[in-house]
Amino acid sequence: MHVIFSFSLAPIFAFFVPFYHSIPRIQVTQVLGQFAVTNKSLVYLIGLQLLLSSPFMWIIALSGLISGMFYFYNMFQIQNIIFIPSWLARTSSFILEPLFSSAEPTHESSVGMGATLDIQRQQRMDLLDQQMLISQFSQARRRERQQVIPTM
Repeated sequence: MHVIFSFSLAPIFAFFVPFYHSIPRIQVTQVLGQFAVTNKSLVYLIGLQLLLSSPFMWIIALSGLISGMFYFYNMFQIQNIIFIPSWLARTSSFILEPLFSSAEPTHESSVGMGATLDIQRQQRMDLLDQQMLISQFSQARRRERQQVIPTM
């Protein structure tokens, strides 16, 4: 059973090749001032964990990476042999597109969209603080103008 499950991981390693070449690397932060953490680091760490899980996994990973390179670089015209038939692509698009598509929002919120409720609350509080500061500044300016204008 373990061997069958392990063989199903070969395509995962094959996907590392187009992932490496197609997804741009964006540096998020640095650790200890020397190691760059990018948007792709977690994916590579998970792949490394899979690779180190068993000695047999090295063979599976290597075969997956080699097959991924063959397909990505179209060695031996493999993309002409392995492809999704157009009828299957159209049928899948017809069935799956309505499930995964959504209507565009009718109105945009003036507050940014945080990933969690805590972030959204914090953004609302920041907006309210900003509005309150602007209001206080406007009131102070009005009072200043009223003091400058002499009354008769």
